[in-house]
Amino acid sequence: MSVTGLNAKRSKTEAELSMEIEDSDLELDLDLNPEDKETEDLEKLTTDEICRKFLPLIPQIDKKLDKTNLALKKQNEKIKHLNREVVVLKQEMAELKTQNEKLHNMVNYNNLVFSGLKENEDWSAEKDYPKIMSIFKEKLGFEPVIDKIDRLGPRKDGVHTKPRLLKVKFQFGRDRDFILKNKKRLGHPYYVSTDRTPEQRTKVSKLVKNAKIAKEQGKDVDILWKTKQLKINGSVYNVDGEFISPVLSNNK
Repeated sequence: MSVTGLNAKRSKTEAELSMEIEDSDLELDLDLNPEDKETEDLEKLTTDEICRKFLPLIPQIDKKLDKTNLALKKQNEKIKHLNREVVVLKQEMAELKTQNEKLHNMVNYNNLVFSGLKENEDWSAEKDYPKIMSIFKEKLGFEPVIDKIDRLGPRKDGVHTKPRLLKVKFQFGRDRDFILKNKKRLGHPYYVSTDRTPEQRTKVSKLVKNAKIAKEQGKDVDILWKTKQLKINGSVYNVDGEFISPVLSNNK
């Protein structure tokens, strides 16, 4: 069962509990009314008369309360059980997400993603191949063996449209490793990174953005790529959306 399904089931349980308690209150109000339905002026009754009239109802009221408390206890146990299931499902989802990222990294190890390479209006892999090979030969002095070239994402038309990222799959891991190790030699405007999932690319983008902001504020900044954290003025921070929150980790 999904987390959404468990939340719906929990909401239904709470609604059933509310209806059951309301029904109990309704039954209690009906039982307190005199059977003959005649209106009586309690101000005219003495204390003894009031006691004689209502004291016999106390056991009945206690019984109703016990029944309501028992129903409440049962529903609370159901809610606690559902909460435990939600926690377990969230843990399983986190583990699956981690395994999926590891599998992606293994399958796409020989891939590298390049930015800054101009894109023709009538794009084709055949036209990008000689461009990227020329850059490798000119900047790095070697020609790797390439299996496949592709642009990431849909094409956007416009005068100031940035060229799409170029994903290159190399036949040999050693070629990929050599280029990654010497990526600074490519120079501006080229930038190279490993082949990440869309979620990983978003997180890295936020890391770089927040690091740039911190640097502009005159702070000492270092990006901890392995843990996807920022080290600012000696303290380590976790990036969560647009916000930076401190964490208790000092590991690089």
